Amino acid sequence: DWEIADVTFSEGAAFTAEVFNTTVMILKLNKKIPIFSMEKEGVIEKLFDRVMAFSGYKEIDYELYTGFSDKFLLMGRNEKEIKNLFTADIISFFESSPVFHIESNGESLLIFDKFKLARTDETLQIIAFAKELAELIDQQ
Repeated sequence: DWEIADVTFSEGAAFTAEVFNTTVMILKLNKKIPIFSMEKEGVIEKLFDRVMAFSGYKEIDYELYTGFSDKFLLMGRNEKEIKNLFTADIISFFESSPVFHIESNGESLLIFDKFKLARTDETLQIIAFAKELAELIDQQ
């Protein structure tokens, strides 16, 4: 099962509040997976990395898949479970796909691209991405 919605949210308070609009997909999975967060690797994410470290999340890198580790910031609490989920097939899929922000709560995935509303073609791209990812996860 999946849902797509346009979401408006604000960050900050009073005069410093900033409003964001984005299109998100919730992909409900047929099985439990580890809790994690994954996004494009970059300078801003390094700051996010430090903040997430306080919540028990740590960056998970792959020595054999340096392209993946260079492209994505993958964080979570249980490195062993996350590495069991991220098989060679799933890593290859992510390396060859558009970069989306993905978060797992253990039962569902939250997927979005940028803090903007998606056009129709971008929405179709997210749906195709999620369908292929769900199939890979179900094969495990």
